[in-house]
Amino acid sequence: MNKIAQLLAYIFHPLNIPMMGLLLLLYSPSIPKSFLVIDSFYYAHPAVKTMLILLFALFTWAAPLLTIFFLKRSGEIESLEMDNREERNLPIGFMIFFYMIFFALIYFYIPQNVVPKSVSAILLGGFIGLIGVRYLNKEMKISLHATGMGMLTGAVYTHYLGMSSFPIWMLPTLFIVSGIVISSRIYLKKHDLRESLFGYLTGFLAQLLTGLFFFS
Repeated sequence: MNKIAQLLAYIFHPLNIPMMGLLLLLYSPSIPKSFLVIDSFYYAHPAVKTMLILLFALFTWAAPLLTIFFLKRSGEIESLEMDNREERNLPIGFMIFFYMIFFALIYFYIPQNVVPKSVSAILLGGFIGLIGVRYLNKEMKISLHATGMGMLTGAVYTHYLGMSSFPIWMLPTLFIVSGIVISSRIYLKKHDLRESLFGYLTGFLAQLLTGLFFFS
């Protein structure tokens, strides 16, 4: 069981979640209620899909990962898993910065008729969610795995609110997988139920609220 729980931790690592969510939305068929191509990830031009994959890989995976390695090498954090609650603040702060830059790039510098509006909503949700996590981390060792799964489920759920057709199995599957990932973190004694639930709700609500704001 320990090996399975560790494997789940690596697969659903918080840095992997944004790319997972992007690929799910890009390649799972969905038809927007507006019938406008720009409102759908699935019908985006192949060049746009490639651009989004590269940008997400850079800002939500490569840049944070390299930063964490640099902080470990410089002695700012003791381990890559950041088991110490206090040492999580600096890496989370860098992630907030990367999301802010990424959001500004998409929202202000890329024409809004090029990428789906949901991209801006998801990035702003990630930015706000991470701010919430950094605040809560002062009081508890918030589960970043749970936060990531909350953001993933919240982003997909909010995006599908604007779709007339989408894979009906996707949302129940995400809720079930989220429960499994959260249970594995509790099983490994990395977090308790309170830290996991607060993390999940913070991620989910951040994506839900920003999504509703963008499409209201």
